[in-house]
Amino acid sequence: MLLCPRLLLTGVPAVGKTTVVQGVLARMRSAAVSVVGFVTRELLEGGGRVGFVIESLDGPRAVLAHVDYLTGPQVVDTGWMWRRSSRWRC
Repeated sequence: MLLCPRLLLTGVPAVGKTTVVQGVLARMRSAAVSVVGFVTRELLEGGGRVGFVIESLDGPRAVLAHVDYLTGPQVVDTGWMWRRSSRWRC
């Protein structure tokens, strides 16, 4: 079985994680390396973060979390996503 390398990049907000991933993807694609996966980006309105968008590397995108969501993943003032459930507590 062929194992494919996986990469999870974490860091504090605005440190350049997405920029690094975009650079790595560009180099891999220019070398004809097949890549799959997704990135998340901030959703900004009025100069502030109100949520996150998830984007597949092949194009589709959707809102992952938003301050206006009443259920499911939400964005709170600390910027952490949480779920209103007894299983998920911050």
